[in-house]
This record gives sequence, structure tokens and C-alpha cells, in this order.
Amino acid sequence: MDKMLTSRWNAVTAVDTPQNRLVAAYVTIVIFWAFYYFRPEDIVTALYVLPLGKILGVIALIALILGTVGRGDSVKLSPEAKLVLMLYAWCVLCVPFASWRGGAFWLVFGDYGKCVIMTIMIGIAVNSVSRLRGLLFIQASATALMAVIGCVFYRDMTRLDIGNGLYGNANDFAIMIALNWPICLGFLLATRNPFKKLLWGIGLICMLWAVTLTYSRSGFMATMVAILFSLWEFGIKGKRKHVVIGAVVLALLLLPVLIPSHYGTRLMGIFDPSIDALDKGSSAARRELLIMSLKLTATHPIFGVGPGQFESATQTWFVTHNTYTQLSSEVGIPGFILFVLILRRVFRNLKDVTKTERFRSDPQVEIFARALRASFAGYLVGAFFASYAYELFIYALVAFTGVLYTVCQDQAAAASRPKQISKFSGVRSPEIIEVT
Repeated sequence: MDKMLTSRWNAVTAVDTPQNRLVAAYVTIVIFWAFYYFRPEDIVTALYVLPLGKILGVIALIALILGTVGRGDSVKLSPEAKLVLMLYAWCVLCVPFASWRGGAFWLVFGDYGKCVIMTIMIGIAVNSVSRLRGLLFIQASATALMAVIGCVFYRDMTRLDIGNGLYGNANDFAIMIALNWPICLGFLLATRNPFKKLLWGIGLICMLWAVTLTYSRSGFMATMVAILFSLWEFGIKGKRKHVVIGAVVLALLLLPVLIPSHYGTRLMGIFDPSIDALDKGSSAARRELLIMSLKLTATHPIFGVGPGQFESATQTWFVTHNTYTQLSSEVGIPGFILFVLILRRVFRNLKDVTKTERFRSDPQVEIFARALRASFAGYLVGAFFASYAYELFIYALVAFTGVLYTVCQDQAAAASRPKQISKFSGVRSPEIIEVT
């Protein structure tokens, strides 16, 4: 009996290692990602009775505890994670100066807090290309699936949306498609399985169709930028000319059939809002909101009016519809500068990744780097027309580029280290490199 208890205890203690804790932390991130992107409560409405927001918060805390507490080595944060923490700390400092302290408090320590935790944990627990691929697959496949569902069940509604979450607003739905379309294209190029290629191809087509059904002009512009960058990255720089030719032919054949009625008139509203019946004066209203956000930035340049408090401060009960002025007006110019520095890390990370040997030798790294660059280009455009300062997906995008950079740099450092000579056998001991 004593031997049996001893063996069980040794088995338990052997499992509780820093590496296994990272595995457990990654599993919790995967669970969080599945709930966040697949939005089961939007498909099965009975799940709305569950407090999924609180459940996700608990999952995020579990991931943080598993990834940091009890580790024998120190936790090293990436530069982008440090910048995200600095922006979060600044938002905390802005809470006492908010026009509505209660609302700012719950935003900072609620939804935004979960976003910051998950962003940090991605940098800690996602330490290989295979783990990064898993998270990218979840969000890309979820967005494609939602687009397919939206196209199948669209019944001449005014504008396509699904549920109350990421896809619950037509403009947000279109922006999510813009962010994930290049990633879906990357998975199509990465697989050699004809059936999987067919599924990704159907998803890509339905995503473009769904963008037109949302009648979102900002989503259209962001999607077009993401597609153009995808064609440039994969077709021109990646020397996959068949991607460019196939995309052009497919667009010429399918778009005239898929584009809904009055969509051309909707797009003309970008240049002349008065001709769009669906607009109902929103262009003029958004222009006024932009002016108000700039005025608040000028009158509250340091701490702003509080995180998420533009609506209450202006009594318009509308967001700024511009991520950049949302930050400058709500958390001041220092918060805006920190956000710009965070975005700058994406450019630096991806630029440095392209200089590594692994980018040239590993097709997965090359494809994901190009996909993330195109996705980020779509976000930069979409952020001019929507308020996403406290949403997870942009910080996750930054963290993903940091993961790619770290993986490539770690391999380069390992390759540059001299082989160790065994003093016993006189032969070189092989380096231990994680297979991804």
C-alpha cells in the first residue's frame, strides 16, 4: 500500500512541471478562444441564460495562474506585452478622472482586463508555430462558419448580423471578415488536401458574400485592403501568381451573381452620402462624433474623459466610430501614443521575421507572417470607422506577431550556439529543438 501511494504521489508531482503548466495554460486559452469566436450562445439561444462573460473571465484567470504561478523560471514578457500592460496601467490611472467612474471601473477591470490577461498569456504559453496555428485556425474557421451560416439563412433582411457578440453588428461582422479573410487564404494555401482546400475556398467566397450582405462600407474598404495586401503578399512577393489569377477570375465570375441589389448605390454613398437610403444621415452624425472626440482630446489631453466614457461624457450615447480618437478622447494623448507604439510592434515583428532563416525555410511561418500582415492592414483601415480600443482581437493580433518573432529568433539563437562537446565520448551532443 505504501509503495502504491508513493508511486501515485510521484506521478502527480512529476506532472506539475513548468512545461506541463504551460500546456495546461494553452489548453485554457484554446477553450477561451473557442467560446470567444464560435459564440455558441449566438447559435443556440438557450445558452444566453449562462453567464458566459463571467465564465470566460474565470478561464482567463486560470490560464494566468497556470502560466505564471509556481514556475521555476522567471516569466519573461515580450516588448508588445509590456506595452499592453503599460496601456492597461494608464487606463487604470484614468479611472479616477472619468466622467463616470463606475462605468470606467467595470470596463477596465472587466472586459478589458480579460483582454489584457489573454494577450499576455498568448505571449507566454503560445511558444511554437503549431500552437499559434491552433489559435489562428479557431478564429479563421469560426469567422468563415459564421459567414456561411449568415449567407445560408439570409432572408432579405436589411443588413446581415448574427447574435449579440462579435457578429451582432453588421459593421463589426464585416470587419471580422476583413481581419480573418487573409488567414483563411493562408490555410487554403498551407494544406495539400483537396477537400480542405474546397472547404476553405467555400468559406472565402461566403465571407466576401457576407460582406456585401452587411452593406457595411467600412467593412468593404477594410476587406478590399486585406484582399489587396493578400494578393500582394501571397501572389507577388510570395511568388504564387496562380493566387492572383485565380482571385481575379473568381471575382469576375461570382461577384455579379452574389452582390445584392442596391449594393452599388450603398458604395456610392461613400462619396455622396445623400444618395444612400440606408445611411439615414449616419455619415453626418459620425462626422460630428469625430469632431466631438477631437474636441474632448483637446480639452482633456492627459487623462481623457475615462475609458469607455465618450458616450456618457457627450450624452450622445454613441461611440466615436474611430479607434484612434476613441483612445485620445477617453484616455488622453499618452494612451493614444502607447496604442500607436503597440501597433508599431506589429510592423517591427513581421519585418524582423522576414529576415530570419526560418521564414525562408518554413512554409508555415512564411504563410502566417504574410497573412498577419494583410490582416493587420485591414484592421488599420477598419479602425478609422469603428471603436475597437478595448477589444481582444487587435491585441491578440499583435501578440501573434510577437509569437512568430520569438519562435524565429529562438531558432536562430539555437543555430548560432556552438555545439557542445561531450568530455566523455568526444562527440558533439545534439541540440534539443522543439519540433513544431
